[in-house]
Amino acid sequence: MTATPVRVIQALVTLWDVALGEVLVHDGEPPAGADSSRMLVVGTDIDPDIDAIAGTATRNVGSLFGDMDVQCVLQGWSGDVAPGARATLRNDVFELFRLATEAVWATPGLDIPEIVSSAHVSSWSLRDLSDDQGALAQIVFLVHVDTY
Repeated sequence: MTATPVRVIQALVTLWDVALGEVLVHDGEPPAGADSSRMLVVGTDIDPDIDAIAGTATRNVGSLFGDMDVQCVLQGWSGDVAPGARATLRNDVFELFRLATEAVWATPGLDIPEIVSSAHVSSWSLRDLSDDQGALAQIVFLVHVDTY
């Protein structure tokens, strides 16, 4: 039998793959060379050197038995350095975050009701950077999952 955290991550990847359209959704760290203009990684952090939430940047999704928090990162990147490009990118990432959050709320039990009683986005933070190469916006967030 597949472990509960693995099934939860798979369910989130499947859910967001449909809900976010052209956004690349990855189970864990994206492969080298993946298009980073619009991506969502599930169950890890894009940058393993950054302690983004709760002092961890590893693929730690909680206990095999009980409730868990799944760390995710939604990223937008643009090589545009024109005035206003950073704000446009940030707005796009927040719109994608809204869609991702609504998809979780609209899917009771994450389509695995024998394991999950409820799920919701419990916290988030914004990383917003720009330089002469372009702009980067990341929303790091946790999905809290209540299990049976």
